[in-house]
Amino acid sequence: MILNNANDIRRDKDRLELWNVVPLDTPFLVNIDPTNLCNAKCIFCPTGFKNISTLRSQGMMSWEVYIKIIDGLTQFKNKIKQFTFYKDGEPLLHPKFIDMVKYIKDTDIAEKIWVKTNGLRLCPDLNTKLVESGLDLISISLKHVNSEGFTNIAKVHIDYNHLLKNIQDLYKRKNNVLIYVGIVDVGLTDADKQKFYDDFRYISDYCVVEDLHGWSYTEHINWKLDEKTTYNGNDIVDKIVCPLVLHSMSFNWDGSVSICNEDWAWKTIIGNINSQTVQEIWNGQERLNFINMHLDNRRCENLACKNCHYIKVLPDNVDKYRTQMLEKINANR
Repeated sequence: MILNNANDIRRDKDRLELWNVVPLDTPFLVNIDPTNLCNAKCIFCPTGFKNISTLRSQGMMSWEVYIKIIDGLTQFKNKIKQFTFYKDGEPLLHPKFIDMVKYIKDTDIAEKIWVKTNGLRLCPDLNTKLVESGLDLISISLKHVNSEGFTNIAKVHIDYNHLLKNIQDLYKRKNNVLIYVGIVDVGLTDADKQKFYDDFRYISDYCVVEDLHGWSYTEHINWKLDEKTTYNGNDIVDKIVCPLVLHSMSFNWDGSVSICNEDWAWKTIIGNINSQTVQEIWNGQERLNFINMHLDNRRCENLACKNCHYIKVLPDNVDKYRTQMLEKINANR
């Protein structure tokens, strides 16, 4: 299925009105970063930045940390709406990735389990393990439609036809797993886009040409590359309140917890699983302070949020309800 709008799969059509349901007893969205290392260095991604190691530590999540996170998530009242393996790095680089998926699947704590990957590690053996692990959707972020383009965009030398065959193999094995293939429009020609659709329309459930989106902490480095619309082609809309602070939490590889999945510089840390429980972090003062900062129109106090571009592409806009939510959330404490 060719989509002109990524919202058709990435955003629920029947979205709850956040202002009406906060404070939440269970996060809607949980992201986990098995590793923030990557086998590509894309020109539009902070992880591809040559000096990234000076801004955040790098490594692989230990099995002990992972188990503590998942066991902690089982204590929430309701199921998590979406659990995604992805934040800063390439999830399939983790040697125990398949075990990670199987473990959370067995807990039955999430309505959807997704992974986002660049696809470079796909091969028949791994493909079989992925589709049998319990994933509901595999999102593949393609960089270009030929080997030269991959070198220019992702700074990696690959055989594009080999990658294409591996994705085709994944699709043949997929069973009930949905396969989403997206390509970011970084100077793609009309011929490139047509080739993308021709290559993937029959070996994916969804194939989408996406526009770029900006990131947080834009005063440090701006990865927007002058895009004019959101990644799904909608208009960019500035906001006071980021909806992510109301419904999400993201676990970094070392056990620290960011309130935002786009917090590549780790400036929105609200806790650490090594010294706190998941419940303590979700219901804790640090998270409440962060929410209050946004609702009180003070997000400029945080480096990641101050000039964040990603907030402008998010579909939820609760600005006109922020006073009402501020009173409701604090009255509930």
